[in-house]
Amino acid sequence: MPDSARKISGGMDFSCAKRRTQNDIFAKRLKNKTLSEKTKLYTYSGKTSIQSVFGENIFYRDLNPVSSQYLSFEDIRKRLNIRQKFPPRKASRDYASVILEQVKLRASTELRQILFFGDTPGNDGSVVRNLETLSKLPVFGFIGKEAIGEEKMLSADPPIFLANRWELVSEFLAQIQQFGFRQEVKTAVLFDMDKTLIGARGRNDHVIDDARMDGVKKLIKETLKNEWQEDHFLLIYKTFNEPAYHFLTEDNQDYLAFVCLMVLADVWSFEELVDQLIRRKITSFQEFLTRTASRLQKRPISAVAPYFEEVFLSTVKGDPTPFKSFRRMEYLATIERIDCVQSEDPAEILRSEITLTQEILDLVSFLKKKQFSPIVCISDKPPESTFPSDELKQQGYLPLHQMPMKIVGKSLTSQLRAH
Repeated sequence: MPDSARKISGGMDFSCAKRRTQNDIFAKRLKNKTLSEKTKLYTYSGKTSIQSVFGENIFYRDLNPVSSQYLSFEDIRKRLNIRQKFPPRKASRDYASVILEQVKLRASTELRQILFFGDTPGNDGSVVRNLETLSKLPVFGFIGKEAIGEEKMLSADPPIFLANRWELVSEFLAQIQQFGFRQEVKTAVLFDMDKTLIGARGRNDHVIDDARMDGVKKLIKETLKNEWQEDHFLLIYKTFNEPAYHFLTEDNQDYLAFVCLMVLADVWSFEELVDQLIRRKITSFQEFLTRTASRLQKRPISAVAPYFEEVFLSTVKGDPTPFKSFRRMEYLATIERIDCVQSEDPAEILRSEITLTQEILDLVSFLKKKQFSPIVCISDKPPESTFPSDELKQQGYLPLHQMPMKIVGKSLTSQLRAH
């Protein structure tokens, strides 16, 4: 391995990378032990579906509403004069402008304030700040996670409020009244789906990540068959999933999946690609695609050719979800992790399943009783990883939001009643 390939900007030593991969099993055992201790705090309270909670007031990554009562993304794009043909990503102002316009059109009277519930200070925090700037309304954003090892805390930096327990959504409703929140005025409410409504961050968000990684694995295993190497895959996936390589992957799982496929198919060697990236000989995914095209012209590999063409053509068109074959695999891996455990033990459920977050469901129920509206769910999942193909639909597969999921968490009914 070239010396330059032994360090990245974050200081990671690649001579240790394989040892880290080999030790993953021990880390997983430790995580499961810690998770078991944490889950003594939680209860299982039955099953429901996202659709039962939100109806069809749901927007996935393509920003086309599930409900026909909203405008399509194309109609909204024209209405707002957005030049970009493909749906914007979450951190952009255009994303917030689309969501804002949709809830304004759905509201029966003029909006006076907005509530947002999510899990990431980055993407979700950007939505909150962009909504505040664009709407010129009071916006209050709850960004949560579960960090049992920390002292319970809700910190305010309006319009963002950071919490290290999901149960603090109740305290959040009390605290924001000091910053001008009023229960009696017209209020739109937005809930992030992934790692907030389902697979709560810090509780069992790892199951969502596992499903995504399994989607990549299944596609590559089926493509390469006997050439598949599990340890090599884990090394490649975990390395390029690091923030140090976001200049290549843009934190886009489609890009990451494609890079993994090209390395495992031996279009690139792992060491050579790392060296090229560290020396900034490749500085973007588009540049990686161009260099990969040149290699495949010189040495065609029939097994990966259809996937290269799929990703290359979609990327040229500006599609932010170019690896749709991978996303269809992710759909299957996700469905496999829903209501799959024959147990009502919270520890066992959280270890293996994507679950609905009890605290968020209690909050939605409370806000409905207070007649907050519209109440909308948004997700960064693309349609290919949330809706079954026509073939799977004929076999009885359902869209993600229609799947009954187990509910795990802490009941907040009594705390919310105090508001």
